[in-house]
Amino acid sequence: MNPIRRILITAFCQTPGLASAMKLLFPGAEVFTRAAIEKKSATTEDVAHLLRQIDVWVNIEAGEEFFAGGPFVGSHPNLTYISIPMIEFGAFHPDICAAKGRGGSIDYTSAIAVWAYKNGMPPDQAAGLFNRRTFTNLGYLSEWERSVARLRRSFAASHLAADFDRFYLRIKRLGLFMYSATHPRAAALAELAKLIALKLGQDATVRDADLPTLDALSYFIWPVYPDIAENLSLPSSGYVRQWGDGARVQGLEPFLTHSFAQYRAKALGPDDIEIPGVDLAHLGNAVKAA
Repeated sequence: MNPIRRILITAFCQTPGLASAMKLLFPGAEVFTRAAIEKKSATTEDVAHLLRQIDVWVNIEAGEEFFAGGPFVGSHPNLTYISIPMIEFGAFHPDICAAKGRGGSIDYTSAIAVWAYKNGMPPDQAAGLFNRRTFTNLGYLSEWERSVARLRRSFAASHLAADFDRFYLRIKRLGLFMYSATHPRAAALAELAKLIALKLGQDATVRDADLPTLDALSYFIWPVYPDIAENLSLPSSGYVRQWGDGARVQGLEPFLTHSFAQYRAKALGPDDIEIPGVDLAHLGNAVKAA
C-alpha cells in the first residue's frame, strides 16, 4: 500500500475530534478537514479536483444534499474512500430536542420545557414535571435499546458495518460517552478513529493505543438527569447545562427561566412553538399522566 500523505475528513461535528485522533495515528500525513461537502456550495468538478489531491477521504454520507464517495472512486484510482457512521446516541439525553416557530428556531432545548411553555406554566411549576414518573411515561428510561439500534443502523450503512460490536463494547465501557444526543466525547471519537486506521492497514495493536484526542465538543454539555443517571447506573452532576456561547445554568428553575427567555427572544410564541417530528399533544398526555 502506498504511504498515506493526505487525509480529508468530512464528518460534521465529529470532524475536529476525528482529525485530532487521525493526526496521532498517522503522524506523517497531513489531515484536512471540512464539516461536509454540500452540493449547494460545490460542483462535481470542484469535488473531483479536491479528491485528486487526497489519498484518503473519510466521510459521513448524509443524504442527497451532500457528496458521497461512490461516484468518484472509479475515476480516482489512488483514492481510498471510507464512509463512517454519525455517532448519535440519545439514551443519556432523551429529552433534548430542537424547537421552531414562526419567528425562528432553537437547536437544543428540552421537550418537556417546550410543552410547559406552550401550556403557560411558570418555571417553578414546570420544574415539577421533571420526575421519574414523567420520564417513564415518555419512554426516557427505556431509550437505551432504541439508541443502540439506531447506532447499529448507522454503522450498517457505512464501510464500518462489520465493526459495530467492537465499537459498541469499547464505548460502553467508557460510561457516559456523549455530551448530548449528537455530540460524542473525545474518547468515543478516538475509538472510531482506530477503526478507520484498521481499515487503512494499521495492525491490531492500534486498538489499544492511547489517543489524547482533542475534546472539541465539550463546549456544549447537556446533563444526564438524576433519575435517568440512576436508571443507567451513572453519576449525575444534577441539572447543569452549558451552551456554546458560554452560558452555564445550574438548577431546573434557572434553566427553565433561561429557556423561556430564549423562546421569547427568538419570537417563538406559546401558540406556534413546536418540535419537528414530535406530537406535542401526545407528549402532553404522557406528562399529565404522571
